[in-house]
Amino acid sequence: MTFEKHFKSYEENAIVQKKVAKKLAHFLTDLDKSPKTILEIGCGTGIFSREIVEHFPKASLSLNDIFDTSAFLSGLHYQEFILHNAETMSLKSYDLITSSGCFQWFYDLQSFLKKIAPKTDCLIFSMFLEDNLKEIKQHFQISLDYPSVSDTIHNLRKSYPCVEYQEEIFTLEFPSPLAALRHLQATGVTGIGETNIHKIRSYPHKTLTYRVGYFKAKRY
Repeated sequence: MTFEKHFKSYEENAIVQKKVAKKLAHFLTDLDKSPKTILEIGCGTGIFSREIVEHFPKASLSLNDIFDTSAFLSGLHYQEFILHNAETMSLKSYDLITSSGCFQWFYDLQSFLKKIAPKTDCLIFSMFLEDNLKEIKQHFQISLDYPSVSDTIHNLRKSYPCVEYQEEIFTLEFPSPLAALRHLQATGVTGIGETNIHKIRSYPHKTLTYRVGYFKAKRY
């Protein structure tokens, strides 16, 4: 994962991530009450942050990322930017904690879910799942480890009486296999640059498949 090197190209090339943010925003629309305090974990360049502000313009929004992406958030109304690793930072309580396309990168997601459960009555997030970018994994033999859906739902149900889950597959088509690899490079999410040039040149696929899970857990 090399997001910090690709933030400028990420916004333009994050096609799936933008679709996921739009879909995840639908999970915000049927809350019983509008949250007054919100924490977004892994805000990146603000793709999902803008959706949050659109839905809850009066809320006090705290944005977090492990990298300083505040330069990309100009014009966005938010309370504070927290530059920290979410897994290790201390957390205040929020009406809503949310995240889009970030949790799959966590070292120990299940422990983190236990950590944040006492801090919010509503947790809404998306993350990429097993078989995401399966073409890359198969050709380059890259180990792409993703959190278990069953473990995630099981741990959420320990803390939240109401847990919802949906899944979605996105397939992007490109004019050539090289264009597909360049797209991944622009979004900074693979380690294919560490492989030999022959492997890169022999990559055969013009498509990339993304598998996304949407989770909503609440106590009310």
